[in-house]
Amino acid sequence: MQNPRSAFNPLHTMHTHARETCLALGKPADDATLTAAIEAVGLENAARVLKLYPFEMSGGMLQRMMIAMAVLCESPFIIADEPTTDLDVVAQARILDLLESIMQKQAPGMLLVTHDMGVVARLADDVAVMSQGKIVEQGDVETLFNAPKHTVTRQPGFRSSRPLRYGAGIMTLLNVCGLSHHYAHGGFSGKHQHQAVLNNVSLTLKAGETVAPAGTQRLRKKHPRAAAGRLRVSLTREY
Repeated sequence: MQNPRSAFNPLHTMHTHARETCLALGKPADDATLTAAIEAVGLENAARVLKLYPFEMSGGMLQRMMIAMAVLCESPFIIADEPTTDLDVVAQARILDLLESIMQKQAPGMLLVTHDMGVVARLADDVAVMSQGKIVEQGDVETLFNAPKHTVTRQPGFRSSRPLRYGAGIMTLLNVCGLSHHYAHGGFSGKHQHQAVLNNVSLTLKAGETVAPAGTQRLRKKHPRAAAGRLRVSLTREY
């Protein structure tokens, strides 16, 4: 899953890839089955996706397509190598939900390979931490995160949580209330449509905190200024 593009033949559509996977394993290969698997991983307009070639899809779409093909296989054992790489946080959550569902309904086991300790904390029961090609610590998730023993697992950056730099709630740096923003887009006809990228968003940023508004890849690609936070807003200081 770490390099999904290399897993697909550029001469074949997604329909051919998915159908061949099913036929090779003696699984149903009808369009309804293929469509259901594609929709399960959050790819919109499954009928269109099946007609696409690998070079017409983004890395994130190909990654989700790989997982869809794994769903079609109904494998008794799953090897998930970096399943959330290159996916936005919304897609990541959807993929993790999907993997959990597969584990509950189909697979008795999963080998998860990842550098994302948040994914480990959510999906894994037991963890084997490797450093320089060797397992340095192994145990259940709660013990490893709450009482790590090795110098690698005791490093501050190993776990996703970190102490606040200035202490929580000392000072409010930014207070946003009801922020909305839209972009106009249209063709040569002169008729413009307005698409909202922020709709009544409110948030507060305090010293020592990190606030991370999350969006989809579609937002980042179509409206990079909004995704990057480069919107012109007026700030008012309260005394």
